Amino acid sequence: MPDPLSDRKLCHDIYAELQKAHDQVKGFLEIKRAVEPKKDKSKKKIAKPKRINSKTGYPMSTDKQIKNATEQLKLTRKFLKNNQTNPYKSRNSQEKIEDWCWNNSAEKMDNADLEYKKGEWDKAEKLWLACVAINYRAANRLRIMYQKEHRFNDAVQIIDFAIDSPVLRKVNNDSNDSYVTDFKKKLETAEQKSMKHENEDQSKLSEEDFEKLNSDSDYWFKKFNNITYY
Repeated sequence: MPDPLSDRKLCHDIYAELQKAHDQVKGFLEIKRAVEPKKDKSKKKIAKPKRINSKTGYPMSTDKQIKNATEQLKLTRKFLKNNQTNPYKSRNSQEKIEDWCWNNSAEKMDNADLEYKKGEWDKAEKLWLACVAINYRAANRLRIMYQKEHRFNDAVQIIDFAIDSPVLRKVNNDSNDSYVTDFKKKLETAEQKSMKHENEDQSKLSEEDFEKLNSDSDYWFKKFNNITYY
């Protein structure tokens, strides 16, 4: 009996679906935590001391979490390297669009996650910003990080930018899509936080930053429209 896992195309499809589902679950959990009412924290747990990156001053994750993020980045790079030729052949139109967005952002997303866990938040920010136009999770991860840094208006601006991204509007062509709906809720929550903490806001995204984001968005949209396998 032939081994089904020897079929490269089948392996690609299986991995792509698993990775997409993994990213969607992570994205939905991040969104859910953002919009749900906070649980009662009257029973306080003893807080563990935070690990701090002595070079950057930002918090770090555990060694195990950093190791897992490193392994995930290796797996993603290996997958992308092994599936560069005709990776979309067996996919339907919508799946091809989603795969294209994932293939063009996955390595940067995983690399950003690793840098964030290592306490290199500035490096993580640059990588996530490079993905915002084609990956909702990038905007959501930035929102989380910005709010931790008291950059509340930056959080609002980055979510608003993702909602208006022409590529992401193509990906989520149904106005009732759960990502669009949840992102609009998240935008409302971010706006409320921004107004509440207006006097302590430390936002620092510049006009040049948004010019770069718009330039990236135009680049990806043109590239998206020129793809021949759709």
